[in-house]
Order: sequence, then structure tokens, then C-alpha cells
Amino acid sequence: MKPIILGLIAVILYGLGNVLLEQKLFKFHNLTILAVAFPVMLVFTFIFRQILAANSTDVSLKFPTTGYDWWMFVFFGAVIFLANYCYTGAFTSGGNLLVISSLLILTPVTAVAFRTFWVREMPNFYHISAFVFAAIAVFLAAKGNVIK
Repeated sequence: MKPIILGLIAVILYGLGNVLLEQKLFKFHNLTILAVAFPVMLVFTFIFRQILAANSTDVSLKFPTTGYDWWMFVFFGAVIFLANYCYTGAFTSGGNLLVISSLLILTPVTAVAFRTFWVREMPNFYHISAFVFAAIAVFLAAKGNVIK
């Protein structure tokens, strides 16, 4: 599937998840939400793996082979867990859907900033422009939330 289609599907599903968190799951502790959500994700992973394996002959799950790769997976898992903990905690602590979603506009900005340090290359004009537009978008969304 094309990356843009997968990205659009992810945006739609994250939007639905935001509404579910704000409207229905806010009364639960964020650890409760994660304790239920992660096993469900694991089950879906195995189901999707079986569906892919049934429909294609070239579905091999490659697992890490070196110690460094394993540590990177552990680090990635910790980062994703902590990100989800903070994300669900923003809603369970009384966060507003518009404010939290607006802050998520900064995800590409922070990703490019981390990538810049990781690969040691300077951001180009388009990256810097995106930073400015993201900051403006967050400001406008926050301002629109205050004005009623």
C-alpha cells in the first residue's frame, strides 16, 4: 500500500482515537487504558500477520539479529510506551481535544528536529517554513479554543 494512503488512514484512526479518549475513556487512568490497549494491539498484530501470510508468499517477519538492534527495539518500545502514557494522560487529566490535537501538529517539527541531530544535517528552507506554519497553526487553534 502506498505510504500516503497508510498515513491518511493513520490520521483518520488517530482522530477517532482522540474523540474516544476525550468522550468515553477520560474517566480511566492512563495506565488502565494502556494495559488494555497494548494486548489488543498484540492480538491485532498476530491476526494481520496471518492475513498477510495467507494472501502473500513473501511475508517474513525479520527480527533483530545483533545486540545493538535488540537495544534499539527496547528503546523504541520504551519511547512508544512513554509517548502513549503521556498522550492518554493528557486526556485523562482533563485535557481538551482541540488543545491536545493542536499540539500534535508539532509532531513533524519535533521529528525533523530529532532527525537533524541524529543524521547531523541542517534543516532546509522547507523544514524551517514548516516549523513556522506549525507554530502559527497551534497558536490559531489555541486562540480559537479560548474565543467562544
